[in-house]
Amino acid sequence: MIWQINNKLIEISQSRKSLVFGTLVICAVCGDTIHIAAAGDSPAYFLHNNTAVRIAKPKKKYQNLIDLGLFSEEQLEEAVHRLPEHMWSMFDTFIPSVVPEYSYEEISLKDGDVIVLCCDGVSDCLSPEFIWENIAADNLPQSVDTLINTAKERSLGEKGYCDDLTMIAYCH
Repeated sequence: MIWQINNKLIEISQSRKSLVFGTLVICAVCGDTIHIAAAGDSPAYFLHNNTAVRIAKPKKKYQNLIDLGLFSEEQLEEAVHRLPEHMWSMFDTFIPSVVPEYSYEEISLKDGDVIVLCCDGVSDCLSPEFIWENIAADNLPQSVDTLINTAKERSLGEKGYCDDLTMIAYCH
């Protein structure tokens, strides 16, 4: 599916003669197992035992600089975010002119585990810990609404505009 979507973005980019890129998280639940794939910056979180862990995180193109110890992830993220927004894609993994790097994981679920998929517009404004602290398994729709509204308020306050704000949560 990731290959098909990437090929469509290439087609759109070529027909418009401009760069079109995006991020993608796909999650399938099969019994007590989730199968999750991601490309780009839209994160997925596994909320288990009072912790929130990012799962299926694709490697950044500049990850080798971090692996070599030349820069910390925070230093590179700060440098990338100082660039004009339209240039970020050059440093990300989801550039439609090439097949993107993607990550895939299978995770066994226990009762009460929560999976949260969101776009980078949400994760730029809300930490995984904040999401964990404000998600209620017994009332996911209200929790998601509250988190989206918080992300919107923070985005408007920091940037003056809202990026795409999308979130899906699943409780096992």
